[in-house]
Amino acid sequence: MSEFKCSTKVGSLLIVQITDRGGNYVAEVIEEEPLRLKVTETGPFSNLKDGDFVIREDQSCFAQDESASQKLLSDAVEKGSPLLSGLASLGITDGKIHELFPVVVNNEKVGSTFENVLNYSIDKNSRAIDLLKMSSLEGRYGSNGGRGCDVRSGPCSCGAWH
Repeated sequence: MSEFKCSTKVGSLLIVQITDRGGNYVAEVIEEEPLRLKVTETGPFSNLKDGDFVIREDQSCFAQDESASQKLLSDAVEKGSPLLSGLASLGITDGKIHELFPVVVNNEKVGSTFENVLNYSIDKNSRAIDLLKMSSLEGRYGSNGGRGCDVRSGPCSCGAWH
């Protein structure tokens, strides 16, 4: 059983510090007992065990809260220490660790759910979906089957349900 306030179920994202490295990393839980994490898909950061990392519990809970995750990214960037990761689930497919930034489209922050995409894409005057605005979000979370992904959860422009 987890001793943390936030989820440590397989697939959950946690904010961690890797032992003997600077910065805060977004890691994905790959095993619950014993807890194992990955920050990259392959290489030395793809199988982190107890002692390899320290969980930043408060930040992890924010990262798991869809409504707070963009603020967490914004705050980290404003403090001059963006979160780092190399997870394919975050759209990183080159095998390297990258700085993560909040999603900003036309100076508007757009969340990662289908509801967020719809709210951004609806023309406030005509109350119709602006397909140009919606299609501008394609690919911000990587691709699936050669089609760009615009959400991390819900129906996606790639044709899948994430």
